[in-house]
Amino acid sequence: MVGYGGVYLVPSMHTQELTAMEDTWFLLPEYRKGWNAMKFFKFMEKVVKERGAKEVTLTVPAGIGTGILCERMGYKRIAEMYNKQLLKLQDEEA
Repeated sequence: MVGYGGVYLVPSMHTQELTAMEDTWFLLPEYRKGWNAMKFFKFMEKVVKERGAKEVTLTVPAGIGTGILCERMGYKRIAEMYNKQLLKLQDEEA
């Protein structure tokens, strides 16, 4: 195995159309060359489309460059995501 990807197929909260929501992606560093990443994404698109998805939504961590690949494949940047951890280690100890 050189990589893996996890995708949820769920109804869109906005349109109720079936949408593919990316959960996790990983490709071994030595396989991140050439067209491998793009082939991996295209395979995912093919599979979720066959299962009825009308759209795909991906999250891209800041600073890793995957957004460029997404844009080259026709994805549009629609939002920025923010996260705040509410449970800290000291809270767990209390």
